[in-house]
Amino acid sequence: MAPDYINIIIGSQPSHVIGQPIMGAFMDEIDFIRNMDVEIQKERAKDMLDTAMGGMKTRFTHNGNNPGLIILASSKRSDKSFLETHMRAALENEPDNVIIVDEPTWNIRPAKEYSGEKFKVALGNKFLTSQVIPDSDNDINYWTEKGYTILEVPVEYKANFLEGIDRALADYAGIASSELSKYISGERFNECKSDKIKNLFTRDVIEVGNSPTDTQQYFDFVDLTSVDPQMKRKPMYIHLDMSVSGDKTGIAGI
Repeated sequence: MAPDYINIIIGSQPSHVIGQPIMGAFMDEIDFIRNMDVEIQKERAKDMLDTAMGGMKTRFTHNGNNPGLIILASSKRSDKSFLETHMRAALENEPDNVIIVDEPTWNIRPAKEYSGEKFKVALGNKFLTSQVIPDSDNDINYWTEKGYTILEVPVEYKANFLEGIDRALADYAGIASSELSKYISGERFNECKSDKIKNLFTRDVIEVGNSPTDTQQYFDFVDLTSVDPQMKRKPMYIHLDMSVSGDKTGIAGI
């Protein structure tokens, strides 16, 4: 006999809901599970989601349908965070069961909160740093031709954008920034890369030593003719990022 009540419980770990007949779950700030490593944070978030979905699907599915509801909410963190990657996968795998609301703050909050005055932001990408466009700059084509997307933002947020544009884009514009999580700046990499220097390896991925009869060496995949003779007189420092359990060994030289 079914109980005539519904329990509302609060928890932050998968263990809090294991074994529970879950009809609905609300996971707030799912991208901010306490952990500095984004990948570990994503694993924990997925574990929580899978546990909740398991408690829902094993109890209430009938004729292929499930009346349960799971809501995932979060401020933006980075373009590699759990909710960003989960949204893309959900839209691809089960678009009929997913509703995504992804709007800037000023499109959600009442219009009466804002004066109507706006300023412009040049939204960049992994190679272009986002910038607040000066009020005196009316040449929008200059920014768009460089690859920027132009945002018009309520002036009430201008101080936040001037103080820290990537954080403001995440907090108010709902735009996850690659600058919040990556170690190497794409813009600075783009400034110093050169087409004159070629990759001396003939293949990006090299497979050697996979059998007792495989006697190939790394230098078998090196094309020294692609190296500028002037570069051969310079010292080179090589780093090996060793592999352990099936992942790839990385080789880098500078």
